[in-house]
Amino acid sequence: MGIRNNSRLIAQLGIIALGAGLLIIAHEFDLSIGSMIGFAGMSMAIMLKWGFFLTLPFISFSDGISVETITLISVPDPSPIFAFSVTLCFTLFFGWLIGFIVVRSGLPSFIVSLSFLFFLRGLTEVCYRSFNKSSEQSSGSTQVSDLPDIKNIISLPGHGEIGRDDAKNLPDDELQGFHDKLSSIDASSIRENLTLVSERVASRKTEILEQKALSNLERDLASARESGNEGMIKILESKLETGLNLPPVTPKIVTDMDVAKGWIDTLPSARPVADFFGGDIFSSLFTWLYEIGWNVNNYGNQFAPGLYSTVMIWIGLSLIAYVMLTHTQLGNWIYSTGGNLNAARANGVPTNKVKIGLFMFSAFCATLFAATQVFETNTADAAKGNLKE
Repeated sequence: MGIRNNSRLIAQLGIIALGAGLLIIAHEFDLSIGSMIGFAGMSMAIMLKWGFFLTLPFISFSDGISVETITLISVPDPSPIFAFSVTLCFTLFFGWLIGFIVVRSGLPSFIVSLSFLFFLRGLTEVCYRSFNKSSEQSSGSTQVSDLPDIKNIISLPGHGEIGRDDAKNLPDDELQGFHDKLSSIDASSIRENLTLVSERVASRKTEILEQKALSNLERDLASARESGNEGMIKILESKLETGLNLPPVTPKIVTDMDVAKGWIDTLPSARPVADFFGGDIFSSLFTWLYEIGWNVNNYGNQFAPGLYSTVMIWIGLSLIAYVMLTHTQLGNWIYSTGGNLNAARANGVPTNKVKIGLFMFSAFCATLFAATQVFETNTADAAKGNLKE
C-alpha cells in the first residue's frame, strides 16, 4: 500500500513537473500551475454535479426594462469526457493568455504567472460561491464532496447503468439470476478465488485469536509471579508449554450470492474516461501477488488492488516529452529558445509560438492532475493545488 500511495503522489507531481520543466528549458516560468489545478478541478466537479448551461443575457422590453437570459447550451447530465473537454478549453485558453501576455508585453513570466496565480485562485472561489449551490441557497460551498463514484458505474443487464455497490446490494433472487447465467468455467473461477480469500481470512483470524490468548496468558502469568501464587504459576506455565490448541476459525462458505457479487466486480466501467483518470492499473498483477501470499493485509484480504492510473498517465506523458525533446524539431526549438533567444529567432525558430505552446502545455498538465484527483476521490476543493507551484 505504501508503494501504491507513494507512486500516486510521485506521479501527480511528475505530471505538472513535466509542464513546468519544459517551460524552464525554454527559459520561462509558470507560477500559476497550482491555481490552474484548483480551477480545473472546480470546473469539472461543478459540471458533473450541477450540469453545464451556457446562457446569454439580454435586455427585454416586454414588461418594462429588465435583464433576461436565453439558454444557448443545456447539458444537465454531462459525461466525464464532456466535463474534461470543456475544462480543457478553459485551461488552454488561460495558458494561451499567459503566454500571449509574456511574449507581447516583454514582462517576465514570473510576474505574469504570479498575477494569474491570484486571479485563478480568486476565480475558483467566486465560481464555487456562485455555482456550487442549490436554488434556495444564497452562497455556495467551496467544496464538492458528494459526487457519485463515476468510475464504478457499470452497465448491468436488466438495470442499465448502476453503481457497482448498488448492484451488489440487489435482492438475492436477482443476484441468483446473474449467477445462473454464468458459464460453469467463470462461476468456478470466481468461486475458487473467493474460497481462497475466505480461507486466508479465516487463517488470519485464527492467528489473531491465538496471539490475543497468548498475550492474556503471559499477562496473567506476570501477575501471578508478582503475587507469589505458585499454584497459578504452575498452571499457566503448563498451558504455555503445551500450547493453546484453540479451534481454528471456520472459513466462510462461498454462496451463489457471493459468486454473483464477485462477477459484478469483474464488470468493466461504463465510464471509461473516469476509470482512465481515477481507476487502477496492473490489477491482475496485484491479484497474482495476493494469490502467492505477498499482497495480503493484516486481516487476510488483498492489500492493494493495483497502482493508480495516475502512474500510467505520468509515464506515458514522460515518454512523449522525452521523444519530443530528443527526436523532433519542436524539441530543438525548445532548447534553442531557452539557450539563445536572438540566435533562435535569427535562424527562423518561431520562439513566440514555442513559448505560448509551452504555457498551454503547462495548463494541460495541470488539467490532467486535476482530473486524476476529481475522478479518483470524487471531490474537489478550492484549496486543491495550493503550493504545487
